[in-house]
This record gives sequence, C-alpha cells and structure tokens, in this order.
Amino acid sequence: MRRYLTGLLAALLLLCTAAGAVDGAGKAEPLGLSASSVADGASNVAVDTSIKLDFTKNVVNLQVKDNNKTCFSVTDSQGNQVPIVVSMGDDQVDREVRNTIYISPAQTWPAGETLTLTISGNLMAKNGTSMGTTCTLRFTTAGAAATPAP
Repeated sequence: MRRYLTGLLAALLLLCTAAGAVDGAGKAEPLGLSASSVADGASNVAVDTSIKLDFTKNVVNLQVKDNNKTCFSVTDSQGNQVPIVVSMGDDQVDREVRNTIYISPAQTWPAGETLTLTISGNLMAKNGTSMGTTCTLRFTTAGAAATPAP
C-alpha cells in the first residue's frame, strides 16, 4: 500500500509541476485583433455601419471594461475626431461576447470620407495582457463628401 501511495503522490507532483509550467491564463499569448467586420482599406462602407471587432482574448470583463472603452477613436481625413459609441456585451451573462467590441458612429459616419479607427495599445484583456502596440483600420464611407460652403 505504501508503494502505491508513494507512486500516486509522485504522479500528482509531476502533474502539478507540468501544469504550473503552462500559463493557464494564456498570458504568454499576446492580445490582438483577430477579425473586423470592416476590412482595412474597405470602401463604400454604409454611413450607419457598426464595426464588429473580434479580439483573441476577453476584453469586455468588468475588470477591464472601463479602461477598454477609452481605447478607441475615429478620425476623419483632416484629423478631426468623429464621435463614436463603444459597445460591449456582458461576459458574465453570455461567454460568447467576451472577445467582441462594437464601434458605431454617434450619429452617422461622414459621407464620402476616409476614416481611421485607432485601437490603443493600452487595450487590455481580462488576464492582464495588453495589445502593446496601436492598431489602425482605415475605411472610406459611401456617398459624396460634403462640399464646403463658399
């Protein structure tokens, strides 16, 4: 019996050591953008389009949600800020939404304009990893650009 318990203890110790070598929280893997509903360089994007951004990790958890809402901005071709709404689901209610953030225009995107969506390198995952580098996505909206008044 003693031999059996010693073997079992050794096996458990080996299993625990191996498990500790693997980062169960995935901190070794970087946080990144895995997909966007609007591709970089897209044109003729409808002015009422909401952009779905999928990330490689949980970016909507309460621990990081407030920080992450501040990590997005959209500018026009002149560098002017375009008002946006950043929307996130609740990962406590629905696990399927934990990696997804939506960026929508506060009204509509300006027609016929090239816009740049910037994602700050400060975007953080629930496990504490951040993107580390800024990510940009450029797209052009449908319609004719407004002509300035004479």
